Amino acid sequence: MKKLLLLIVISVMINLTSVLYAQQNTFSKVIKDVPGYGIQAYSVVSGFDNSCIMVGDIHEMHGIIIKVDMDANVIWNKYFYTGNPTTYSSMHFKNVIATNDSCFLIIGQAYNVNNTNTEVLCIKINSDGDTLWSKAIGQNNYNLFPTSVQQTNDSGYVIIGSSSNQSSIFVAKIDVSGNLMWMNNYFVSSDISKVYSIKQTQDSAFFLSGHFANSSPWIYSAFLLKISQTGEYLWANKYNLSSSNFCSAKDMVITNDGFLFYLRLDEYFGVMKTDLLGNIVFNKSYDIYSWDAFEQTKFHKTSDSSYIFVSGGYFMDGTFTKIDIDGNIIWTKGLVLMASDVFETINKEFFIIGNGPLQGVKEKKIGEPQIGIIKTDSLGNEEDCVFSINAQPITDTIIASPATFTSMSGGFVTSFHPIVNSTDLSVRSGCVDFLGDINETTSEKEIEVFPNPSKGIFTFDIKNYREAQIIIYNTFGEIVLQSKINDQKPEIDLSSKAKGIYFYKLLFPDNKISTGKLIII
Repeated sequence: MKKLLLLIVISVMINLTSVLYAQQNTFSKVIKDVPGYGIQAYSVVSGFDNSCIMVGDIHEMHGIIIKVDMDANVIWNKYFYTGNPTTYSSMHFKNVIATNDSCFLIIGQAYNVNNTNTEVLCIKINSDGDTLWSKAIGQNNYNLFPTSVQQTNDSGYVIIGSSSNQSSIFVAKIDVSGNLMWMNNYFVSSDISKVYSIKQTQDSAFFLSGHFANSSPWIYSAFLLKISQTGEYLWANKYNLSSSNFCSAKDMVITNDGFLFYLRLDEYFGVMKTDLLGNIVFNKSYDIYSWDAFEQTKFHKTSDSSYIFVSGGYFMDGTFTKIDIDGNIIWTKGLVLMASDVFETINKEFFIIGNGPLQGVKEKKIGEPQIGIIKTDSLGNEEDCVFSINAQPITDTIIASPATFTSMSGGFVTSFHPIVNSTDLSVRSGCVDFLGDINETTSEKEIEVFPNPSKGIFTFDIKNYREAQIIIYNTFGEIVLQSKINDQKPEIDLSSKAKGIYFYKLLFPDNKISTGKLIII
């Protein structure tokens, strides 16, 4: 009888798992603003009603909040600006978190035209997008550039970022209603300081990570800084790579016995584990390209106790990686997207956002960025805009040593009342554009490329054959091949090129154009 019950339980579990994964829905979509000013998204968080909230900016002037469902259909959008007389201009929303009262807190920055300083914006909204309160945090004679926000043990919030003299970072603690409790700047002997992550431990202390740099020569050191719950400086460590001069801590997560860090090491990715005193337990690095496309790269813990993160490149060559608690890569993917953030859905899919094109060839102009969305299955796969990457380990050593920060208090908070409006957004299926708004008058079915992905050899099948010119670009917009085609099924050899994404443009004598992407694996 016991064996029968066990078999029934196992069968039910298998069936439930099969149903769960059968329901996984993958796609790639693009959100554009209909006026065509350009729109970008930097942060996304899962909502409370099978939706998500993403924040960014539109027309490089106004902060925007967009709510979409799990199929990337827009439910509503709100963009923020000030009227006459103008108080704040150049609003940018950088980060959004879900709060413990089923609302959302957004942080960003805006230029105060009255005191000529850049200040931090904090806006709390409910799930319908209604503004509950909005505050601006500033410091006299300082420009503030926020990077991250976290809810604290007392249900308030702590906001971090860099200040205008470039050698200090700031921490601002506000209560649940947005009132300023304390604000400190922290200085270290350096030319540049950046902070990207803050976490609060069970003893209510705060830990911050980032980097500071000294010139002549430039040496970038990652740091771990501990302060008390009231902002008092306690201690700090710095971390340097033995083989190069660049080490930056982009994010960290609290583990059972310490911290796990995402590191940018030169132009590649590293992970480091420390104990609660900042002593190194291990460090590992891989040849995954990492670049400061959006400053912060965030770690997210998954339902199976692993960690995921995305990173952006120079252009649209983003990556999506999953690692275990020991820093070993489970898998990594290439993305046709300058990726900025990701979260795991209730169905164990992954919802990725990013931007493009920030650069590329267009008929009239460069720019007009758009928001790209990719939803993958639980293994990180999606048919159109995701491809596999074989990441290799790199042998590197990170060395820890003490660092010293000093602190200075000061700051103010004011209420501000932005005008909130909405704009027309369009959603289409497919990857973010590289070539932009060129009118493609050749049907996609007229051109087939196979195999794609490939090791570098691609065959083009031009259904309605006529002579054409082919141009192939890399993800930096550079031409890597240009030639004439005199065959219905020409073969293009890119086997000598690096693995990754490339883009082709076929130019026909009748001025028709066809574009697409090629993937070398």
